[in-house]
Amino acid sequence: MEHRRTEYGDVWCVIDVEAPRPHAGQDEALALAQRLGVKAVLTSPCFELWILLHRSVRPDRT
Repeated sequence: MEHRRTEYGDVWCVIDVEAPRPHAGQDEALALAQRLGVKAVLTSPCFELWILLHRSVRPDRT
């Protein structure tokens, strides 16, 4: 696989697992990301909830 250079400092892959057990191919996907220098993160219970919780209005944010 050819490595591509981008203007970005980091490249992330978010994997929304939503299951109590690993998904088929999950280990291979994480290994591929590591080989390519892509940072990977698993989210559970769901990515949509994570975004809402991290982007919601809080008193300490303007």
